[in-house]
Amino acid sequence: LGLAIPANAAPTGGTSAVDTVAALQAQGYNVQLNGIADVPLSECIVKDVHGLSDVRPTTAYVDISCPSDN
Repeated sequence: LGLAIPANAAPTGGTSAVDTVAALQAQGYNVQLNGIADVPLSECIVKDVHGLSDVRPTTAYVDISCPSDN
C-alpha cells in the first residue's frame, strides 16, 4: 500500500490487528477499531490505518477484517 506514514509507525495491510494496535499504543496513539470483531482480535487482520501524524500522536483509526466479516 502506498501510505505516507512515519517510519516508526505500525505495520499495515494484512498484518495482525493485535500487533498493530500494540505498536500504535506504544507510540502514544489512542486506537479506534473500524470493523466488526465477533472473534478475538488476534484472529483479525489490518486492512488500513488512518490518522497517523508526524507531529503529535492522537487517534489512529485501524480498519480490521475478521473471519466473521470476510
